[in-house]
Amino acid sequence: MSRWSIWVARWYARADRCERAVLNALQAVHEGVWLGVVGPAALRAATSLYYEGAAKYHDREYNLSGLQGWEEDIIRRHFASCRSVLVASAGGGREAIALRRQGFEVDAFDCTDGLVATANHLADAEGVPLRFVLAEPDAVPGGFGTFDAAVIGWGGYMHVPRRESRVAFLRQLRGHLRATAPLLVSFFERNPSARRFRYIRAIASAVRRVRFSREPVELGDSLAGSFDHHFTRDELSSELEAGGFEMVEYTSTPYAHAVARATPT
Repeated sequence: MSRWSIWVARWYARADRCERAVLNALQAVHEGVWLGVVGPAALRAATSLYYEGAAKYHDREYNLSGLQGWEEDIIRRHFASCRSVLVASAGGGREAIALRRQGFEVDAFDCTDGLVATANHLADAEGVPLRFVLAEPDAVPGGFGTFDAAVIGWGGYMHVPRRESRVAFLRQLRGHLRATAPLLVSFFERNPSARRFRYIRAIASAVRRVRFSREPVELGDSLAGSFDHHFTRDELSSELEAGGFEMVEYTSTPYAHAVARATPT
């Protein structure tokens, strides 16, 4: 290999690292500015619009694809003695339909109109005795009974802005569960040393100060299509405890998820 080729390759590698750094910085600025401009209601609306337009979550094949391998493992190990499951953030129905077909009694809800319509249409078309309920954002609809277990649909928990709202949602969910009932929750994991989220929070906080807004921006908040809060293990454990649960299992791969058990009230 010639010296010229090695020299060109090295300069390419340096330029590529610079480009990635610039793009990451621009993304952080973009997210920080918009997080500073919009409040919780607009963040919820942005997330709903994202899912209304995401073809995957309206796709019949995807929603009938069943539980993923890691989900099957959790259900096998933690839900074996359960008969009824409440599915929150049910999306287009993938988890709820799969659980119903495994013999569980299932009630399910979501706060996005289009996804609820998709899930109900699919359940009817497939002859699955299951009804999906439209909910207010970050809330459990009234009228549900008591369940042996609960699942917060894939990534749904991280879309709730603000810790206090997430904890309030967990407390509502806990009110429909028996003591020691298992809860499965999945999310984006955050590396505590990641600087990107510090930049986003600093920019968003500065914008909110200019707007005279007292609405806090939390470390881990992001806005890339949908609002997402990225968790550390300690942060998630703290929120679960405040919401009436004890975390009993935490796994980072293949998709970050945790199992908690409802504590006695």
